[in-house]
Amino acid sequence: MRIITTISAVLMTVAAIFSVSAQKVRYEAFKAVTAPVLDGTSNDECWIQGNWSLIDQQWFTDRNMPDSADFYGRYKAVWTAEKLYLLLEITDDVLLDDITDPLAEYWEDDCIEIFIDEDMSGGDHKCCSQAYNAFAYHTSPVTLDAVDLSDDGDFVPKLYNDNLDIAVHSTGNLITVELAIFLYDDTFNEDTDNNPVALAANKQLGFSIAYCDDDGNGREDFLATQAGGLDSWMNADLFGELLLVDSPVTGSKDHKVTVIYPNPANGRLIIQGNISANQNYEIIDQEGKIVKTIESDMQRQEQEISLEGMAKGTYFLMKAGNQKEPAFKFIIL
Repeated sequence: MRIITTISAVLMTVAAIFSVSAQKVRYEAFKAVTAPVLDGTSNDECWIQGNWSLIDQQWFTDRNMPDSADFYGRYKAVWTAEKLYLLLEITDDVLLDDITDPLAEYWEDDCIEIFIDEDMSGGDHKCCSQAYNAFAYHTSPVTLDAVDLSDDGDFVPKLYNDNLDIAVHSTGNLITVELAIFLYDDTFNEDTDNNPVALAANKQLGFSIAYCDDDGNGREDFLATQAGGLDSWMNADLFGELLLVDSPVTGSKDHKVTVIYPNPANGRLIIQGNISANQNYEIIDQEGKIVKTIESDMQRQEQEISLEGMAKGTYFLMKAGNQKEPAFKFIIL
């Protein structure tokens, strides 16, 4: 009876997963008491608070997510009245920027794309008269340049290095990136001085992050925070959402959602969230069979699970004894 109940719960959760895929991914960024120092590290006090969110959607619809050794990405966001700040941790086994001209085929090199729709109005933002309806900064973790299409004609790219600052620190395959971004509304004029928009609590933005992964043959993967496919880069209707909140979110009622990574996994899985003492988890296979139980003996924010001995395939992680909680789908390669 337990297995039948579990299968039913998993199937309901799988249906929910597919329905949620079309919904907006929403991230809540808290206000930083002190702005982070841009040095490519996560040592600032503001980064200790808040939750990680994943870059785990493939915009190339004919491809799957790459192995986590090839690419794995997550981010945090905070804000001050002057700027939006992002912290990204990217695992990339090959980091390339070998196209000399920063305005030529910039999407083919490794780059982080930051999509911002300041008034969440949605719609076309490719170029020409719609260019500044939303911004899509292609930021290189190698050259530190930021490129977007301008209003000077069909697909005319320009550098927007004055609109943001970027700092990068690499250790092996792990790239830590900090960005400080001025936000501009759709009256932005590249030929004059512009006043950034002042940020305040409860402001909502259209927002997504994507990563162009080049392993030597141009962009091989297009990986993002929000499902949506290739139209997402030019249609702000398909962005996710960012809400500015006035206080730290870690431990708050609305942020007990668990995050698991890396996914796909190979050898280990990490649970991150508000893990209570004596809160057990179960790993369930596609047939509804419990294949592993994980015990938490203390309150913590992160717990590592060994996957040694488990077969390749698709699994679900669930809180034990609570079928109302969401299940988290992951793959073992």
